[in-house]
Amino acid sequence: MKRLANEYFERVYSQDADPWGFETRRYEERKYALTLAVLPRARYTRAFEPGCSFGVLTELLAPRCDALIASEVVPSVTARARKRLERYAHVDVDVGAIPDVWPGGTFDLVVLRQEHDIVDVNYENVGRARAHGIRDVLRRFLHATRRACGS
Repeated sequence: MKRLANEYFERVYSQDADPWGFETRRYEERKYALTLAVLPRARYTRAFEPGCSFGVLTELLAPRCDALIASEVVPSVTARARKRLERYAHVDVDVGAIPDVWPGGTFDLVVLRQEHDIVDVNYENVGRARAHGIRDVLRRFLHATRRACGS
């Protein structure tokens, strides 16, 4: 599985605290709303969100999860996410990137947002995710989300 080098993300975040407009762009706001809307269940026992950036979507997912693990490859951005999410005792934010970092245990939700652009998230890799105990792999919404958000 190929992915962009950690240095790329370190450079991007060093030049702009919100390089993709996660907190400011209407597109992102709509994408978050659609992501939450397509979740097949109201509540999840244990969820994983790789590539959480500084935790905007993670913050929206937190109230719907009993336990939520998020990861981000850039340590300074991980620290921002931890600060943002510190009021949620059931949320852990770790430094790391898929496929290298898969938390132990099982999940009933994994949110793969735009990692399909960054990581080769293909059907074989979704199968690998399922082998790690993941029951719902939220991938199908990506194409519908892009259409609905106008990109």
